[in-house]
Amino acid sequence: MLSKSLQVPLEQLIAEDIPKMTLIIKDEEIKQCDRNTHIMLFGTLLIAISIYPIMSWLGWWGYGPVAILWLIIMRSALRIERFKKTYDVQTYR
Repeated sequence: MLSKSLQVPLEQLIAEDIPKMTLIIKDEEIKQCDRNTHIMLFGTLLIAISIYPIMSWLGWWGYGPVAILWLIIMRSALRIERFKKTYDVQTYR
C-alpha cells in the first residue's frame, strides 16, 4: 500500500531501512538477544524432555525445579520482548 501510494518499489523501501536498523542496534545487544533466544529455546526443550522424569522421581517436590526452569525461560522471553520493543523490531508480513 505504501509503495503504491509513493510509487516506489517495495524492495527499495526495505533496502533503505536495513542499513539504518543495523546502525541503530549495537552488536553487543544483538549478541545478548541471541543468547536470550538460545536460553529460551534450550530451556523449553529441557522442560519438555525432563518434566515427566522429574515429576515421577520427586513427586510433588518436582514442581520446584520445573518452576525454576520456567522462571528462567520467562525472564529470557521478557528480555527478548523488551529488546524488540526498544528497537521496534517487527516481523514483516
